[in-house]
Amino acid sequence: MPNAALLRLLGQSNAWDTDDLARTVGQAFGATLQAGTTKLTVGVSPLIPAALSATSRIVVSVKTPAGGDFASTYAYAAPAADRDLTAQMFRVRALNAGGVANAGDASDVDWLIIDLGV
Repeated sequence: MPNAALLRLLGQSNAWDTDDLARTVGQAFGATLQAGTTKLTVGVSPLIPAALSATSRIVVSVKTPAGGDFASTYAYAAPAADRDLTAQMFRVRALNAGGVANAGDASDVDWLIIDLGV
């Protein structure tokens, strides 16, 4: 069951502040969480340093849509091919329906890494 800090956070108007949410959920459930924001250029982010493991799950969502063709983005993702566990870095891509980077997307995206160690 979530702790009182998590319940208080979820009851606040800024409940979806990714940094606060990551810290609180991590404490409540014993997970390692990391969060941030990045800017896409031609549909791809720069390399993002992060503590990654084989059990890391990366969730990506659009923060500020931008670019001439962002509407044709089907999904925002950090595909396995863009994760380097040795160098501890990953990339985010705006993918079209065919799974190819959407070069017209210049959005700002939020990312959240969840690692329960399982």
